Formats: sequence, C-alpha cells, structure tokens
Amino acid sequence: MAVFNKNSGLLLLLIPLVLFGNTLYGPCLRLAIWVLEMVTERGVWLPLEEHYGELGYDHLLSSMNSFGLAATVFGFILVQYLLFCSLEWNSESLSGLNSYQKLVGSLFQVVNSRHSGENVVDLSLLSPAILVVFIVMM
Repeated sequence: MAVFNKNSGLLLLLIPLVLFGNTLYGPCLRLAIWVLEMVTERGVWLPLEEHYGELGYDHLLSSMNSFGLAATVFGFILVQYLLFCSLEWNSESLSGLNSYQKLVGSLFQVVNSRHSGENVVDLSLLSPAILVVFIVMM
C-alpha cells in the first residue's frame, strides 16, 4: 500500500472497510439491526437481538458490549494516532506529503497496524518509540 500513500481518497475508503470487517463487525451488526428495527417498525428483529446465543450466532454482542468494544477500539486508535502524529510528523517516513496526506496516511497506518497489517510508510524509518506503540497496540 506504500505506493498509494498520496491517494487519500482510496485510504479513506479502506479505513472503514478494515474496521467494519474486523473488530467492529459485532457492533456494526448490532447497529444494522437497530436501524432495521427503526425502519421497519416491526418486532421481527427482536428475537434475533435477544436470543442470539441460543441461535448460535455469537458475533452479535449485547448492546452494552458492542458499545464498550467500539469505544475501546476508537480510544486505542485516537491514542495511537495522536502519538504517531506528534512523533513522526517531520520524520523521513512522511516526507514528500502535504499536511492533509500526512493526516490521512497517519490515520490509515494507525488503523492498519492493529487490524490488517498494511503499511503506507516504511516501518524501518519509524522511530523506536512508535514501533513499540505499534507492538503494544497489536
């Protein structure tokens, strides 16, 4: 993905796909059921929502667990993003990018370090502190 580090549109499209297809699958499924309940205004989704364990579908978490998982994921991403931007903003790994491309590239790098392992920067050019953060966050 390093060749796409200047293509901010593609990176912004891939970030939600990586998140929703990985850790946030359960909370997004819960959100989709909630939206369908609001749109259809019928109680057909209620048995699935209440008895997901008995139906053998363990990916559907309870509402509280879904909210906790989403808050944890976004909290970790925010902490890692702030550390990455503050420590690597003027580094060689992000050289040649304008400010917007650095912001989007940093967000993509942070999200993918925890979820899919794709890189838009050369990891050998990152500071040891950021590498430790990446290892801890994995």
